[in-house]
Amino acid sequence: VSGCYLPQLGEGLIIARRSEDGLALLRMKAAGSDRVVLPAQNGSATAFLELNGFRETLRCRRMVYGPKIAWRPEGLFSRIGGNLG
Repeated sequence: VSGCYLPQLGEGLIIARRSEDGLALLRMKAAGSDRVVLPAQNGSATAFLELNGFRETLRCRRMVYGPKIAWRPEGLFSRIGGNLG
């Protein structure tokens, strides 16, 4: 498995190891949604969304507490929820 889309989990979690897989799943989500939230660092996803008529409306910081973790924003194509601490 190189990616998954869980449409019923929060806002529809999409994670993928490869950009091509994430974009294929994002295409499915975007066909039925007018809102997608993901890290700005995921350049392939933001470019895809812009090409398909989406626009950035809000930006926030990712809060971190404690030791650094392995954060790979390029593998996150849609988040679960917007819990901002």
